[in-house]
Amino acid sequence: MKFADFLNEVTAKDWDRMQTLINKKSDGASVAKSIKDKTKAIDRYVAGLKLTDTALTKPPFKGEFADFGNKAIELGATYEDIKKAYDAANPEDAGKDSKEEAWVPKKRESSKEPHRFAFGRPSAILSIGTLSLKTGKSKYFNVYEEWGEDSTYEIWEMENGKYRIVVTSGKKPIYDIGDRSAFKGDQSGRDLGVGELVDWASGTELKKLAKHYGGSIPAFVYK
Repeated sequence: MKFADFLNEVTAKDWDRMQTLINKKSDGASVAKSIKDKTKAIDRYVAGLKLTDTALTKPPFKGEFADFGNKAIELGATYEDIKKAYDAANPEDAGKDSKEEAWVPKKRESSKEPHRFAFGRPSAILSIGTLSLKTGKSKYFNVYEEWGEDSTYEIWEMENGKYRIVVTSGKKPIYDIGDRSAFKGDQSGRDLGVGELVDWASGTELKKLAKHYGGSIPAFVYK
């Protein structure tokens, strides 16, 4: 029996990881290089192609996430193995996982190019300390108890590579995925760095983001 007969379906984790790379506008070359399992390389490559609506070509692969496909070939997979997985994969399955609640990072909603600095000025924010995504506890109060489901948690990746949460009221973020913004302290006016919005969640669905961005993240509120 051929290796392809044993291929796992593209899992929620594969969709998740590749959508994160897409949001970051990364080709994932360094990630692909570290993969040791050909099934994983195939599934990640297929997920990337499907999420970007890219057709599968013959190896050696070029273009979108080619490093994953070429890594699969290097590890012993065949074009037929990859094509079988590609034909079977359905992006609508993203987020479905019977073993755990999966999280698929948000996509950019606007068709316009991301803003380098949205609104053209630094956003004033106020710290609420480190926030536990699982419990909702911050330095001052429990955000899940205090704000319930009527809050949105923006996940920002700062220029130092670390994540930051900025909270706003309502069910939608102020910024869109891929937008960049500078931040300043609300009271001090101090420069608090520049970041890019990579994801967001509303209310208690923030709990699902813990395994992707860390269990505890510095958090702020817009002022």
